[in-house]
Order: sequence, then C-alpha cells, then structure tokens
Amino acid sequence: MKIFVAGAGGFIGSNIIDKLAQNHEVIALTRQKIHFPQGKNLVSDLVKKDDWKSELASSDVIINLCGNDIARKWTNSIKRQLQDARLKTTKAIVENMDSHQCLINASAVGYYGYALNKTFDEQSANGRDFLAQLAKNWEDQAQLATKKNCRVVIMRLGVTIGNGGAIKNMIGQKFLGGRIGSGQQYFSWIHIADVLHFIQQAMSDSSYHGVYNVCSPNPVTYNDFNKTLSSLLPRIATVKVPNILLKITLGEFAETILQGQKVLPKRLEEKEFTFSYPDLKSALQEVLSKM
Repeated sequence: MKIFVAGAGGFIGSNIIDKLAQNHEVIALTRQKIHFPQGKNLVSDLVKKDDWKSELASSDVIINLCGNDIARKWTNSIKRQLQDARLKTTKAIVENMDSHQCLINASAVGYYGYALNKTFDEQSANGRDFLAQLAKNWEDQAQLATKKNCRVVIMRLGVTIGNGGAIKNMIGQKFLGGRIGSGQQYFSWIHIADVLHFIQQAMSDSSYHGVYNVCSPNPVTYNDFNKTLSSLLPRIATVKVPNILLKITLGEFAETILQGQKVLPKRLEEKEFTFSYPDLKSALQEVLSKM
C-alpha cells in the first residue's frame, strides 16, 4: 500500500511512520524537514500549498494526525489555532480525496465532554464544552469523505503514553504524582503500541468504519494512576495540587483534568481487538524501561 501521513511530525505520527515503512510506501507530510530513516518526508502546508496533492491522490490510505497541542491555556487566539490546525487541514485533505481511498482521522475522547460520574462509549452524546465541540467539528469534517464513497475511520484517542509521549513530558514537572482535584476523576489512556496496532487493523480490514474509542478497556482514577506510578517511581510528588493553581496555569483546560472522562472502547471490544497493554502498570513499566 501507499500511505500518506499528514501531521507526521508528532508523537503518534513519527511512530507510525517507523512501523508502516517496514512494509509499505509511506509519505510523511510535515511542516519542517524531519529525518525519517524510512519513508519519504514531504515538507509542505496543507492549507497554503498544493505540492502534496499528487502524492495524496496516488495513496491508498490517508492518516490524518494534524493538530497542535491541546494541553495549554486556551486564550481566544489559541482556540483559533486549535480549530484551524484541525478543521482547515482536514477540509483540504477531504476535498482532494477520491473514492478508492481510506481516511483514518484522529479525534479525542474529549468529544464526550467531562464528568465525574458518567461512563462514555461510542454511542454517548457529544459534550458542550470547547474541546467537545472542537472534536465534533473535526469529525464532521472528516466524515464528509463518505460522500465520495471513501471509507472513514475516526480514532477518538485517549491520552497516549509511550516513550516520548505524555508521560515523558510530565516527568520532572511538579504536577506529576500530585493529588489533583478529588482524585476520583477518571483518566482514559492508551499505550502507543495499541494505537499503532489499531491503525494497522483499520488500514487492512475494510469492516472498520465509523468511530472507535481508541483507549484502554481499563481507565483509572487519578488516585489509582498516582498509586501505580508511585510504585514504579517512588520519588514523585505526593502533595495536593490546589485547584486554583491549575485554573490559573491552564485556564479552561484545567476542567478536563479536574473532572476527567471514563471512556470505554466498546466497538473494539466487540471486534475482540487484542490490546498489548490493557492495564496501566504494564504500560507504564514498558514506557519507563525506555526512558
């Protein structure tokens, strides 16, 4: 297969390039030159240029991972950046697709909003906060490809952990291991190996279509997350992080941490998808062993 990966410079993108290029022709689209040991790096801008269009047109699968970092304070300017990085790029991709192609498009479990006492699966309603509406608009833009008879797969990703992912970014920060909020809010996560496995399955199996929660079947509370992490890294922080500090530091985004989301991968379980790291301890052990 020929595979076109947009947003290839991020954590998931760089890992999927290395994985797929072993057996496929891979075009890695980035905004800056990146050295991929395997795969062709095409430096371009989906919105402002058109030099990528011929490569996309000749590809069998398009994997869209475009989107900048959510985990920061959402000013009005940042919100516009977050929207543009997802909606405009996805629009450009869909407009240039043809019926023989498959689109695997990123999204997030933030689609459901956040709540302390609810459990979400793929049939659950869309939330009403900024992140939920952003995810919905992103998915709606990707789903327009179905009107061209393209197969569309949406990945509602949990927090992705791996060597270079969220956990590595958190190591050494004062919030890591600290008690956040009530500690009873849920943390929906996924190991990078299982994300890559899902993408490979979705590429090769035409029965994959529509929305999938790409997250572990075993979400944990922040208290349980901290207990598991502290058993592996005994020197992490244990003090309570004041809610007001989170809100000052992260603004509106702080609510996603303080309330959390308990999300289950119902459709993957129905497909009897095999998770390499279904439990948090084995996932963290693998990540920490490489850091």
